Amino acid sequence: MKADLSKDERPSVASHARKLLETGENYDVVLAFLRAEGVTKLDSIKLFCEVAGLSLLDAKRLVHNSDVWTDSFQRDEKFHATLLKAVAGLDSDTPENAHSGNRPVKARN
Repeated sequence: MKADLSKDERPSVASHARKLLETGENYDVVLAFLRAEGVTKLDSIKLFCEVAGLSLLDAKRLVHNSDVWTDSFQRDEKFHATLLKAVAGLDSDTPENAHSGNRPVKARN
């Protein structure tokens, strides 16, 4: 699997995806094309914003919940939940954080 869509590949892939949509193909057909071309999930989201005029949130939901990316759904959900827990932990004011130097420092005027 490619890490990212190269700058040289992007216009060609985007153009083909746009043509698929213009000919009436549904989103799953376009996503299947993108995945067959080696486009990552993240780049698929970016491309859907570009070629379908979707918002980032709508494109993320569409790609993440699609049948095309169903094999990564559980892994991505687990990662998202772990990330949210980690971020929530940064906001907690536990005794460990209070003495570890992790508290915000107020600037002196």
